[in-house]
Amino acid sequence: MAFEYEPIKFDSTNRISLPEHPITSKRMLNELENIVASLFERIILKINPDIEVYESIYQSPIKSRWPENNVGRVRHYRAHGDTAVIVLPQRSGGYNFAQLVASYLATNGISAYEIETPLHGSRLPSGIKSISELDMELDDSKLMFNQAVTETRGLIDLMQEQKIGVCGISLGAVYASILYGIDGRVSSACLVMAGGNFADMLFESGDPFISALGNQVIAKGLNGSELRKVLGPIEPCNYTNPDKSDNLFMINASSDKVVPDKNGRALAEAWQNPRQYLVNSGHLSIMLKIPELLPRLLEHYKNTLK
Repeated sequence: MAFEYEPIKFDSTNRISLPEHPITSKRMLNELENIVASLFERIILKINPDIEVYESIYQSPIKSRWPENNVGRVRHYRAHGDTAVIVLPQRSGGYNFAQLVASYLATNGISAYEIETPLHGSRLPSGIKSISELDMELDDSKLMFNQAVTETRGLIDLMQEQKIGVCGISLGAVYASILYGIDGRVSSACLVMAGGNFADMLFESGDPFISALGNQVIAKGLNGSELRKVLGPIEPCNYTNPDKSDNLFMINASSDKVVPDKNGRALAEAWQNPRQYLVNSGHLSIMLKIPELLPRLLEHYKNTLK
């Protein structure tokens, strides 16, 4: 069965400075854009640049065919309280929204753990900049989901805090939805741009990675019922727990071409329609709404991680 609990242990833990965002591979431009991002974070969002950040490295209990992907990393943004939120990032690189959420929460008294999810960041094979460049099969995608959720469940054992929430962005929000549904230790969640009903999304999403998986389905000649059976083990609508919906907050974008509106609604309905907030933006342009969204996230966790 997917998403079984398996323990992990840290090979090393070191204190680090607040990392730069990996916005572009062009060094000079990246430095300039990080200066602008830092000013925005410090002046507009009031983020403390001197937050205690610790990076730990561990071996994934589930092995993929890419060695780099089998080494996980997690950053602990420490706020010295008894509440913490696990933050799971978006699929793509660029500005690290997960780091922003983690540092904002820690600045405001809630510790955060930013996980580098499978086939993301340093977990990509050498020379590969994005998961969409990989020649992945459906089975690889299912294993990636299994790694992400299973590793996060193992991380919870190692967390110092007692009251635990989860926040996910885009693909990370799908992982977060599954984790929240199956793990009773997680008592609050916020899903940013999450969706369900993958069998339809494969053919309707504008995301290149999702579209590539859809093309595989076409090549295999799978019909609708066969595809739903194949995707069942990672379909987030299959792992909801409506008894926990009171502490769930969903944020979606009204003009999202990656996670179409009907897929966001499908997951919300599976959760029996928790509190939702619809942002007038697209999947990427939602970044412009950061000053509006972060206080809502903070309020949600302060109210639900009591």
